[in-house]
Amino acid sequence: MGDWQQILFERRVLTWATLMVFLGTGLWVAALATPYWLIHIPVDDERIIWGHSGIWKKCDLVEENDKLQWECWDSFRMDSSSLSIMLRSELSLSGVTLLLTIGALVFSWYSINHPKYTYRRLAAVLHLLVAASLLAVIQLVDSETHHVLHDADSANLLYGYSYLLAWCSFLVSISAAITFLLASRKRKLLNNENVDFRHEKLDIFVPVKR
Repeated sequence: MGDWQQILFERRVLTWATLMVFLGTGLWVAALATPYWLIHIPVDDERIIWGHSGIWKKCDLVEENDKLQWECWDSFRMDSSSLSIMLRSELSLSGVTLLLTIGALVFSWYSINHPKYTYRRLAAVLHLLVAASLLAVIQLVDSETHHVLHDADSANLLYGYSYLLAWCSFLVSISAAITFLLASRKRKLLNNENVDFRHEKLDIFVPVKR
């Protein structure tokens, strides 16, 4: 495969990678918006049937007077100060992750239209930071401090679909980082003043000798 063919192939791959990051961002927003990170099924509690929680909300299905009803409340209004600090840290880190994702998407799209290795490496670093932030939030949710939301009964805790969506978003970000890093080699052809990308094509200008 010639150098120019490799450049066009990398451009198509990076375009698909960027589109996958858009999808991964949607999965991350869905994970944050839904309180199904952890599922709790108590064994010895006669009142609570089962419950679920996320970063900002907790719900329990309870039985009272032979009736089933949902009880939901804001996780930040818990009595435990350490738990409140943990939840606020999770939410703050989630917001930072979204900002990093926006920056990664902007530089990814820019590096596709301006295929310089520095732009692609910067996009790779941003995607790597997004993946690290996602992993940090996932680990915080899976910590013992967060398990206190369910009376620290971690033996009966299951992972919900919000937790799986967060992992999918992490895999998309780490894959994008690797893809942009592999495509960030220096190209002699791109250093030529007579070569440029325009209208999704590699334009090569041949100077006219006089």
